[in-house]
Amino acid sequence: MITMKELGNLAGVSQSTISIVLNHKAKQYGISEETQKRIHALAHQHGFRPNMMARSMRVGRTGIVGLLVHEGAMRQSFDQQGNENSYMRLQAAFLLAGYKIMLEVVTDEDIRTLTIPKFVSDGLADFLILMENFVDSTRSTNYIAALHRFLPRLMLYDDCCDLPDIPTLSRDNAEAAIIAADHLWERGYRSFGILCDASFRLAHSLRAKAFQTRIAELSGGASPVELVTAGDRWTLNCGGLAVTELLERMQGKLPDALFCTNDYFAYGAEQELLQRGYSIPKDTALIGVGEWGMSEQAQIPITTVSQDVKERIEAAVKRWKDIQAGVALSEKIPPLPSRLQVRAST
Repeated sequence: MITMKELGNLAGVSQSTISIVLNHKAKQYGISEETQKRIHALAHQHGFRPNMMARSMRVGRTGIVGLLVHEGAMRQSFDQQGNENSYMRLQAAFLLAGYKIMLEVVTDEDIRTLTIPKFVSDGLADFLILMENFVDSTRSTNYIAALHRFLPRLMLYDDCCDLPDIPTLSRDNAEAAIIAADHLWERGYRSFGILCDASFRLAHSLRAKAFQTRIAELSGGASPVELVTAGDRWTLNCGGLAVTELLERMQGKLPDALFCTNDYFAYGAEQELLQRGYSIPKDTALIGVGEWGMSEQAQIPITTVSQDVKERIEAAVKRWKDIQAGVALSEKIPPLPSRLQVRAST
């Protein structure tokens, strides 16, 4: 492939002139339209492509936004069980804003071995977004810290971790749980279960703790709250396994209402309950957190504490624009508001 220096020789100009024209700064440097046309024509004729890595080292930016998705979340999307629409809409928003996008899947082995994606280690990304469901353990937190050393300009999207210098664009997990608790209490439910997967990630433990605390406040400590963590968070029967364990623990009895720490678990819980012959919400009410599309399409549409996805996507694009405009990387992102979506399950 032809180099910028060789292109300059063909055009009869310096290499710096070639760089100025191809980086769309010709007007700023007073380069004639005739010279611009000649350079663009030769670049097209000889198939010139800029070396993005060299450009990154030279000017300190590439215009590329990297999205990292956990393999489990991508597999859910492939099986039509995940939030693939969220990834596509986020990519679309950045592309429409004039940024290039690189999408990479991160495996559990990458996380275990602290293997950094090549486009990150090569310096090709200006900004890195770690998509939802990225954090589940100390190991993944260590991985995020390793990514941060390579690229300080990164952000957790709809997730959180306990690293104080990692910006997070997400809901207030405690607020979401309080909204759920208040709704169930107002509906007259007085005994409760909390369902989560076995990994009991930070975001979910924050929701569970806030729910327990709020119910204790509302009931004066009189209302029982049974917490169950069971199942693999990537499998659709995760909520069902948690329900099974709850029933065994309570000898077949159900609390008045179940708070599931996300919609995915709520959907699995509902399927298991209906298969066992229970009625929702007569035998037990069901509420989740999130905006997973299947929760609204469930046999008994599931009440949820949701977030406006478009609002969150716009906030992600704004975050990158703010950083480019000089906003400090360490500046915290205000949590996005949660909204109660009442459906038949409560």
